[in-house]
Amino acid sequence: MGALYGRLEVRNDTGSFYMKHDYQKNGCHWFLKFLPNNLKIETINSRDECEFGYAVIADGNFKRRSAKMPKSFVDIEGNKISFKETPPEKYNK
Repeated sequence: MGALYGRLEVRNDTGSFYMKHDYQKNGCHWFLKFLPNNLKIETINSRDECEFGYAVIADGNFKRRSAKMPKSFVDIEGNKISFKETPPEKYNK
């Protein structure tokens, strides 16, 4: 099981996410479209090294539960992580 925590740039309900570690060739790059009831994610230019595990991709249409901006998330170990207190740069050390 993999997890990913980084910054997402969103403008007019459209977003782009990119992350690449030094040891990766292409990194992880997504196009995101926020619709009223769904989130659509597409991998850009085969940049699918997102560390979710072999042959696991994020592409698809996902049900949107809320339009509110979340204040935290629960990580893979069950810890509640506050976006305000723990930015990606601090969490991904």
